[in-house]
Amino acid sequence: MPIKKSSVVSKKSVLIKSMLSIKAAAKNVHVISQNHGWAVKSEGSTRADKAFDDKTSAIRRAKTIALKTERDVVVHKKDGTVDTWHRPGENGKSR
Repeated sequence: MPIKKSSVVSKKSVLIKSMLSIKAAAKNVHVISQNHGWAVKSEGSTRADKAFDDKTSAIRRAKTIALKTERDVVVHKKDGTVDTWHRPGENGKSR
């Protein structure tokens, strides 16, 4: 019995939608100003992963986490606004 083209297209669209929802569920890693330094915190967590004295060290740690977990790094300014956004594997390029 031949496979109907419409059923193949339908299954493909369901697969694509589920893949997109999985990517959307990924939680970014944020570098935020905290007390007298900088902290690395994953979205949804109540506590920071680690605190640092300088922003550069915090960004380095956040990028390490992001590469292992295929998440993005969102670096904030001291006032809380977004400074840069890094995607793993883009050689430090920001978007």
